[in-house]
Amino acid sequence: MRSFFLQIFLSFWIIIVGIFIAVTVLTPQDDPGTWDEVRDAFDTSVDALANTAIAQYRADGCAGLAALGSAITLADSSGRAICAPPLEKPVADLLRQAHEEPHPVSLREQGWWVQARQVRIKSGEYYYFIQRIHDPQRPWWPHLPAVALPISIIVTFFFAYILTRPVRALRRAFRRFSAGDMDVRLPVAPSRWKDFGGADVRTLMIDFNHMADRIRELVEAQKLLIRDISHELRSPLARLQVALEIAREESPESSALMDRVSAEADRLNALIGETLRLSLLESLRQPPSDETFTLGDIFALLLPDMRFEAEARGTRVTYSSACDTLRLQGQSELLRRALENIIRNAIRYTPAGGVVEIAATCHMHPVTSSATPIWIEILIADRGPGIPEQYLSEIFRPFYRVDMAREGTTGGFGVGLAIAERAIHLHSGSIRVENRRGGGLTVFVRLPSLSPAQH
Repeated sequence: MRSFFLQIFLSFWIIIVGIFIAVTVLTPQDDPGTWDEVRDAFDTSVDALANTAIAQYRADGCAGLAALGSAITLADSSGRAICAPPLEKPVADLLRQAHEEPHPVSLREQGWWVQARQVRIKSGEYYYFIQRIHDPQRPWWPHLPAVALPISIIVTFFFAYILTRPVRALRRAFRRFSAGDMDVRLPVAPSRWKDFGGADVRTLMIDFNHMADRIRELVEAQKLLIRDISHELRSPLARLQVALEIAREESPESSALMDRVSAEADRLNALIGETLRLSLLESLRQPPSDETFTLGDIFALLLPDMRFEAEARGTRVTYSSACDTLRLQGQSELLRRALENIIRNAIRYTPAGGVVEIAATCHMHPVTSSATPIWIEILIADRGPGIPEQYLSEIFRPFYRVDMAREGTTGGFGVGLAIAERAIHLHSGSIRVENRRGGGLTVFVRLPSLSPAQH
């Protein structure tokens, strides 16, 4: 089954339909029901009954006729009832019809079939034979399935929808929580009987809220710890760098060693800065400032620095775009740093003589007929060694690096791509990676652009 809702819906509906079918099959169907069936039964016995009634009347008079019961009446050739009250007008009209018809005629009156037939005896006289037969109604349940089928579907759908509503709410909450919304909580009814979900689902919702509270506390504590440690490390680092400068002045012969220590201190200081930046981004729900800028504005500042770094490594950076005039909204500096981290990563892994290719394309809305591009896709491709397929989904985790990066001189801190992903998500964008044919890695960054009405 595709969903819990479908399981409940089909279970209830099959049970209801099964009950209807069982009632229909197990209930005896003894209703004559239609005039054709009643007439067939009447035709097989009318002659015998009529002759018996006439014979008893001629032999014993009214007493003989009364012995046959009140359901049988005789009328003479003029249509007058014999030994009985005058006939009702509908019955009298029926006798006139019977005079003209060779077969029995009938009418239905107040739950009875009234049937009449003209009967001739050997002497040439004729009588009208009238018989009343009770018309038992068909049981209502044989017709019920045709009516109950759509009703059962509606009722079952309603109950299944109500019963699964808390489960759907729980599913939506889990999805939002797993997407990073730590503030999502489920409304819990004060009483276990107030909602259709029942005590079990209510308990599950309470447990989810407790879990979300606890995870949020742990995450906040972790972020606070990282910030505190980073700030605390910067003070001794600053003192270490001052001490290095003093030692370099007092011992010029140890300058090479001091330069090595200073470089490592700078790397550690850079790592602390990246960690603080990542911690700040993870605590945000939207960009810290709201600017309007073009894609060309970002790359005008970014490309000179990136090309300078690439030339120092013996590589080149190419850029092509049809979207430079499209406008974006958010914090341009934050977005520039995100793209810088991705491009710098591509330069780092591209061998000498290689090319880092950057291309921006515009995408229209797939549904509306608007000619206004609403998505900008930026492609950043290198010719490095690529990444094993099993690691592609992991590279945006903070401090995650594949083994080849740890062992070489190209490896960074494992924070740059995590910062880039978070910054792009803050701008309502997305990022994904895939290995490139012929070797290398391609990063796809998708960002929403502003429509002309929003400029």
